[in-house]
Amino acid sequence: MKTVTLSQLARRAKVSISTASRVMNGDPAVQESTRNRVLHAAKVLNYSPNLLAKSLRAGKSFTVGLVVDNISNPFFAEITNGIEEVAHDNGYTLFLCNTRQDDQRTMHYLDTLLGRGVDGVIFSGLGSNVADLAVRIDRLRREEIFTVIVGTRRPITDCSSIAVDHTQVGLLAVNYLIGEGHTKIGYMHGRRNTVVNEERFAAFQAGLAKAGLSTRAEWCVEGGFDYDQAKHAFRELASRRDLPTALVVANDLMALGVLETAREMLIAVPQQLSVVGCDDIAFAAQSFPALTTVRLPQFQLGQLAMEELLRLFEAKGETDYRHQMLDVSLIKRQSVASPTQVVGVPS
Repeated sequence: MKTVTLSQLARRAKVSISTASRVMNGDPAVQESTRNRVLHAAKVLNYSPNLLAKSLRAGKSFTVGLVVDNISNPFFAEITNGIEEVAHDNGYTLFLCNTRQDDQRTMHYLDTLLGRGVDGVIFSGLGSNVADLAVRIDRLRREEIFTVIVGTRRPITDCSSIAVDHTQVGLLAVNYLIGEGHTKIGYMHGRRNTVVNEERFAAFQAGLAKAGLSTRAEWCVEGGFDYDQAKHAFRELASRRDLPTALVVANDLMALGVLETAREMLIAVPQQLSVVGCDDIAFAAQSFPALTTVRLPQFQLGQLAMEELLRLFEAKGETDYRHQMLDVSLIKRQSVASPTQVVGVPS
């Protein structure tokens, strides 16, 4: 099929080429009747703007790389929705890179994004340590590619971040259980050595210590921020003799795995075991029992991350990087009750 040119579109709509160009670029100053005539002609001719030519004129590609830790996790999916909405509304296309928590895959995707000439990169849930991340950010900076990290505030100077206070997340969860009368409280880690997990766990320990309680190593297991791993980890925990009456779980996906495994093992939640998650993904309210959790504003995190990237594009590097922190809140549902008896596996 032969490509329709801008001049052909202008001729069909009986306007100048410059007017046709202004309409296709969304210029609000064009009269409504003229705009409608050009858009109708574009539809009749099946006209598509030459994006390559547009990119060359503007000196940018109108593309953004989104590097996601695990897109199958509803938490990251909702952040992605927020990013995509703002990107689309501003004429940008996303390249989605799902790392599956694999560093080699991450580096491969960064090579690919550099080769594609993206204008910016958003990291969502990148679990690498700060030193590794700093190297990656520096590599992008040297290529004049702007970077925003969403979900975690990082002590790195050459990028912006949109995050929540994960210390507050951990404290809200453990303090609620303590307030309900629990003194035997366990913790299910996500992935060790990730900023999110370590900040939440440190807050968990601090909350226990402030209440005069100790962190019991045998009540702390690792679920890898993964549903299936969490099921295995909880089954292992529940097979022990001396068990907690409550469990703080580092994300909702794992907490759902805990609820499912407890049901399989005939452990009553919350009568025998109280469970608090973190994130408030959509499925948390639909679980049985409905999951008590700490809500993170996922969609808003995504929106603000893309808006911050657009701000950096507009400033062309002549601005300071910003670090924004959003509030979190405790959502009380049906997975927590005052302790009545020690949890145990029925014989």
